[in-house]
Amino acid sequence: MPLDLKRAVELAQHYLSDITKIPTAEMLLEELERSSDGRYWLITLSYPSPFPSPLAAALSGHGDRDYKVVKLLAETGDFESMKIRELTRV
Repeated sequence: MPLDLKRAVELAQHYLSDITKIPTAEMLLEELERSSDGRYWLITLSYPSPFPSPLAAALSGHGDRDYKVVKLLAETGDFESMKIRELTRV
């Protein structure tokens, strides 16, 4: 049975916290999607930037938060990858 949505988010937060030492309470769920082939959960989380600055916020366009996309196997919840989420300006 595939991993349910709530458990997938919890696992993504746990993996990100283990790697970055950022408490899960400081993370926000930004986006959640299933890959087109259904094999993966792609979970975008944000957290307070460890290096906030007005200039960096202005250049990045996303304020004082950093964003990561955690990719998990949908069947097991096993960690697959974590990438920086690049925001596009409209």
